[in-house]
Amino acid sequence: MIKALSHESRYLTVPELRWIGVLPSDVTRLGISRANLLPMTKTDRDKAVELKSRPYYSQSAAFQREVDILLQTDYKAEIQCLESISPSFLTDVYLPGKLQHGGWL
Repeated sequence: MIKALSHESRYLTVPELRWIGVLPSDVTRLGISRANLLPMTKTDRDKAVELKSRPYYSQSAAFQREVDILLQTDYKAEIQCLESISPSFLTDVYLPGKLQHGGWL
């Protein structure tokens, strides 16, 4: 399908990407227990390694740091893990703080 749409590639690009979800560094900073995380699959690890070859990877030290942490810990976090802190932590603290202070990549 990708090759079939290659003539449309300029319409299929994402001009800007933001990572607003739970960053690997957030897991440590917030003290989220490993019991609330998911082990990375081979597909996850392969995707993280593949990200390192993308042009935008070398343009962001923060993005590089997060991918490196992800690969080092071998665990990923879903946004639901924030409920382990408090049922309302996501909506009352985490997202408002990220949006107000620009805590995304």
